[in-house]
Amino acid sequence: GGNRIEVYRPTDTEQARRDALVLWVARISEALEAERLALRCQRIQALAGDGAALGFEVLLGLPADAGETPPPGEFVQAAERYQRMLAVDRWVIEHTFRWLRDHPEQLARTAMVSLNLSAQSLGDAQTPGFIFERLLKYRLPPEKFCFEVSEAAALAHRADTADFMHELHAAGCRFALDNVGTGCAGGEHLHQLPLDFVKIDGAFVRALGDDAGGDVLLRAINALAHYAGLASIAENVEDDATLAQLRAI
Repeated sequence: GGNRIEVYRPTDTEQARRDALVLWVARISEALEAERLALRCQRIQALAGDGAALGFEVLLGLPADAGETPPPGEFVQAAERYQRMLAVDRWVIEHTFRWLRDHPEQLARTAMVSLNLSAQSLGDAQTPGFIFERLLKYRLPPEKFCFEVSEAAALAHRADTADFMHELHAAGCRFALDNVGTGCAGGEHLHQLPLDFVKIDGAFVRALGDDAGGDVLLRAINALAHYAGLASIAENVEDDATLAQLRAI
């Protein structure tokens, strides 16, 4: 695929991994229809004030009884490569909205629910209508929801992404630019897109204190976000030492 020729070697572990993904991709539609996917939540916590939770990000998970399945990251990679990510995104949106409709007490005490959108969803003209229809169907307030788009996807399809985001932003939804710092773009897109949050890539956060260059980039992205009037979110905060460093920054 991809207009390439590749020499096959039976001992190539990367090729073996790709072969396994191809086999699993054949089961993605079955997994969606048979409810073999799961959702989990990760808290988004404020560093200022009392450190209260700002809300949570919905992440795709695979149930423990799903058998021989790849990690969620590889599942997503396979779904993107074989054009199944649009269906996965819609499954996540549908099930998240339905759960919140069925648990109004949780929705009432949650400031924000953050959902990831793939490049395939951004490039699909029907996705905004799908989201609007589901918000109406489940009677959910648009301002409760933040949609995350990766910096790479946003820059690769800048015009379509901007139109997409403006349409949902006008209805009250919020947007976060994800994986910021992994590309080579300047910060002009922070002003061009209707953003509310910038999410600093976890690689910079994990290296905080160990990599001087990474520290400078993290501080620069944070400062640039604030200059653009946006709040910044740091990914992969896994210990108190990192939390203290980020609070100081």
